[in-house]
Amino acid sequence: MAALARAVRLLSNSARLRAVTTQRAPALSTRSHTLSTAAAAIDEEAEWSVAFKDATDAFSGEDSHETSAQRMRELVKSGLLRHTDLRDRPDRFFEAHRLLARRAVSEGPGFWIRFTVHYNLCYGTVLAVGNEDQIAALDDVEALGKLGCFALTEKRAGVQSGLVVETSATFDAATNEFVLNSPSQGAYLCRNQPYRRDDSAECAVKL
Repeated sequence: MAALARAVRLLSNSARLRAVTTQRAPALSTRSHTLSTAAAAIDEEAEWSVAFKDATDAFSGEDSHETSAQRMRELVKSGLLRHTDLRDRPDRFFEAHRLLARRAVSEGPGFWIRFTVHYNLCYGTVLAVGNEDQIAALDDVEALGKLGCFALTEKRAGVQSGLVVETSATFDAATNEFVLNSPSQGAYLCRNQPYRRDDSAECAVKL
């Protein structure tokens, strides 16, 4: 966790230094300003890549589920990768995947799979189809370090997951929540639960 905190601190300090330097530099021309801005953006992404790599280098395929979950919570809370980066900074989003996948051969795909379940399947779905309030709530997920999973598959659906759906959801106004009903054991939802201790789940149901 110390490596993660150090990486975030270094990235933050670098950003502040770059902002001060930009304020002091005289504007020679529109073209030079454009080139300078582009160069600064490249530098920022390079610095981010180094910070993300440093923050995740300690992650190991030997980590227990509990340790892996805690590492993921700390990574989410650090803000190094925002849930909205898939929409706002796709290059950074996919660079994070590349940096984690490069270690899958030596460490196994465990953490990388947990990472993609959280950012892509669970909260990527919220980003893709959620309303404004639901997307805004992603800030709370980050602040609290909540973990997400994906509960798309019904036991009997097999490869038709998401297309064959028996589970329904009924809104309960008294509790302000949806109540799920699976009419048979074959309709029970199977959760992609890589941590054994997630906080939220996405699922496909009939409304």
